Amino acid sequence: MPDTGIELGADLYQLWRAGREDLPAVADVYRTAARDLQRVQHDEDVWSGLQQQFGGILTGTAGQLDSAGRALCTAALEYAKADAVAAGELRRLTLAGER
Repeated sequence: MPDTGIELGADLYQLWRAGREDLPAVADVYRTAARDLQRVQHDEDVWSGLQQQFGGILTGTAGQLDSAGRALCTAALEYAKADAVAAGELRRLTLAGER
């Protein structure tokens, strides 16, 4: 990662985008898997316990991915505060990505 300037801003944008888009998308996959798992009907107690345990793991992982995504966004924005050129490039790329 470059230390300053436009290149740093571009790298920070990639970090921010991973936090804003990529990790939340993966978290949604885990949440969907947890919901789908709960819809599976089975009469055995062993399956029911496994279903609950694995569903909890999937849901917990989704929450951790959401938290990690927020942390990446915060890190990118905080890092950009130290470099006006990088911050400008991050802002430009962020706005361009929202169009």
